Amino acid sequence: MKPAAKISGVVLAIVAICAIVALAFAGGEKQPERGNFLPATTKFLLRIGREKKVSARIALTDLERSRGLMNCAALGDNEGMLFVYRSDEPRAFWMKNVPINLSIGFFDAAGKLLETHEMRAGATTNTYSRADNIRYCLEMNAGWFEKNGLSENGRVCGEVFMNLRDVGVAMRARGFSLPEE
Repeated sequence: MKPAAKISGVVLAIVAICAIVALAFAGGEKQPERGNFLPATTKFLLRIGREKKVSARIALTDLERSRGLMNCAALGDNEGMLFVYRSDEPRAFWMKNVPINLSIGFFDAAGKLLETHEMRAGATTNTYSRADNIRYCLEMNAGWFEKNGLSENGRVCGEVFMNLRDVGVAMRARGFSLPEE
């Protein structure tokens, strides 16, 4: 093989690797068009129901959602992570590399809490939503939904909604829009 052919092959390989890395970080989601991208570790105020205020990290890309709360050693009493999706589907979560027990709430596109589940630290089996129209998922400390009177044994107590305006503010601060926008 001629030296020029070797060099062009190396250049092609480097370009291919860069493209693969870029796609992995894009995570299949539209990335912000503006330069004000804040990481998923940035916390935002999220109101749940009439009185509950949560300091939530918001996972917006496939990469952020796949990492979730991995290796998070502790959450404050009212801290959690909100997972935002662009479509309504059944959802499944696991706890690989998550060293703390968590509760998860599954919400529809209107922000209505449909169900809650408890998840054990380190579990590699999935926790599935029963509903097939899940748009938002909120992970909190184990027992948080019951402790705050929002559910009992996984059943939602009355109509509970998250404030979608809060979600919109957080998403726009990161250069994204709400799925409905």
